[in-house]
Amino acid sequence: DDAHEKRFLAIDGADGKQWHVAVVSGDSFTPPNEAIVEIRREAGAARKSDHVIAAIAERNGGVYSDALQERADPRSTPEYRLAHKRRLEALRRAGIVEREPDGSWRVPEDYLKRAAEFESGKGAANVRVLSFVTLEQLQSAPGATFLDDALDGKRSIEATGHGFGAELKDALGARRRWLLAQGLAEDADGAFRVDRRALASLQRDAVAREGARLEKRLGKSFIEPVEGERFSGVYLRPFDLASGRYALVERSKEFTLLPWREAIEARRGLEISAVLRRGGVAWDIGIERGLGR
Repeated sequence: DDAHEKRFLAIDGADGKQWHVAVVSGDSFTPPNEAIVEIRREAGAARKSDHVIAAIAERNGGVYSDALQERADPRSTPEYRLAHKRRLEALRRAGIVEREPDGSWRVPEDYLKRAAEFESGKGAANVRVLSFVTLEQLQSAPGATFLDDALDGKRSIEATGHGFGAELKDALGARRRWLLAQGLAEDADGAFRVDRRALASLQRDAVAREGARLEKRLGKSFIEPVEGERFSGVYLRPFDLASGRYALVERSKEFTLLPWREAIEARRGLEISAVLRRGGVAWDIGIERGLGR
């Protein structure tokens, strides 16, 4: 929707329904097809003008008018009151208020609640990618996944018995069985616990194997990232593994794979620097010159 500077994502929901979700078109990143995403919308809030309108209507039997506002606030200017009428006109088009022939407005008792809901509906959604690979690949992924968070209670997922919801339920069951079979989880006294430390070790091994494979293709040496050490080079592109998305960063004779973050996409093909930290990566995306050794 170029006219309104929005894009829309087509989503197969865990509830079995299909959704079209607006996202901000200025974003540099769009999730790829088949990515598994989480959609969140910020809760809207009624505007200051809504509280003024609601207060006047409450004192006047659910009616707002220019004259009633002037009486309540004699110092208000015509321009100030006009802004309130414009707000009411926008909400009238949304079916929240009614305009009477005499120019007054009929305001419902739940006006503030409905005005907040109207604001929520206007905003674009926040989209977070949970996985860049398929559910099938996640079932035996050598690393932490959002499925693990759901299995041990760190994430709430409500999946229905049809559509993508059914696929998600099947994937959760398969992931659970795989973790238990590999000794990466235990189910004791009704509590399912995932061995995060062992999964992290498997994930490092998987990244190292992929690095060794890429050495032949790139003709460069793979440098395994070390916690606390800085690596600088050119960010080439994202690289997807079952355990997550990684950034391929190279310099003249070496390269590495570091946990990817959306913010670095604007630096693709340019110099970048990062330090591996416990639980993530601290990216420095403002570097203009190479610091490679």
